[in-house]
Parts: sequence; structure tokens; C-alpha cells
Amino acid sequence: MADFVNNAFWYTVWDAKSGDLLASGTAAMCARRLGYASANSFASAVSHWLKDGRQHVKYICQRELIPRSEVDSLPRKPKRPAGVGTPTSPRDDGFSQSHHPDNITKSEVLQ
Repeated sequence: MADFVNNAFWYTVWDAKSGDLLASGTAAMCARRLGYASANSFASAVSHWLKDGRQHVKYICQRELIPRSEVDSLPRKPKRPAGVGTPTSPRDDGFSQSHHPDNITKSEVLQ
């Protein structure tokens, strides 16, 4: 059994048709780059692709077990501070006032 405390998976993904490198990194890095919902969904997909042994139409994947110290030594992107990019008030959402009427009645809606 693999030692996941001291090791981590490193994924490399190429385009199957052109052979271009699409993503390389941990499951989280590749999932973000390829548009997967989560790192777990990407890792699961790769696991199933490697298990069935068929040639896949979209991606060619390689998975390697590398020392975790190599992954931990990668530079990390700084996180955005909390509140950056969020509206300052509930009304500052980009919609005009007509989309958010305060005093509309049921009869006005049904007309």
C-alpha cells in the first residue's frame, strides 16, 4: 500500500489529439486547470481511466507517486483577503431598481 503521508500523486495531462500539455500538478491543481468541480472528482476520473486500460478520446493521463516534500516546496498563490470582490451592500448587486421592487402586491404581479 502506498504511503500517502510521505508521498503524493503528481498528475500530468495531455490533449489526446494534439499532444499538447494541458495540466500538471496535484489533483487540485489539475482539477482547477481542466474545469473539474473538485480535486476528488478529477482524481476519481483519472483512477477510472487508468483502471480500464482503454485509449481515451480527450485526455492522456499519467500519475506518479512523488515525495510530499517536493509538493510542499512549490510556491503557493496568496489567498485573497476576505471580503474582496463582494458587494458592500445588498443593493449593490448590479441590477436596476426595477428588478427589486420593495412594495409590489400580488395583484400587480398577476397583471
